[in-house]
Amino acid sequence: MGSEMCIRDRSETLQDPELLKRLEEILSGASFDEEKDCPYNGILTLTKADGTQITVRLASDGCDSMVYGSYGFYQAAGDEVAEIWYMFPEVKAELVK
Repeated sequence: MGSEMCIRDRSETLQDPELLKRLEEILSGASFDEEKDCPYNGILTLTKADGTQITVRLASDGCDSMVYGSYGFYQAAGDEVAEIWYMFPEVKAELVK
């Protein structure tokens, strides 16, 4: 099981068990919400133990909003989307260029 974050031409894979657990907590704790006016350009690909993949698009402007799959909008608790970005420092650095 792992996850990969991509933005522009940069990708980074997260395999640290503690960070993966925290990522799971954040994503599973998010609540259903409406679409926000946020740029959802952080593409997070989650690979489950059985090999299936789920795509989550994270807001990159400080919004705590994300899109699961193709159209499920969710709201994370305060600063949790930012916490996910910090799990992927190389991709985050590309974002601020």
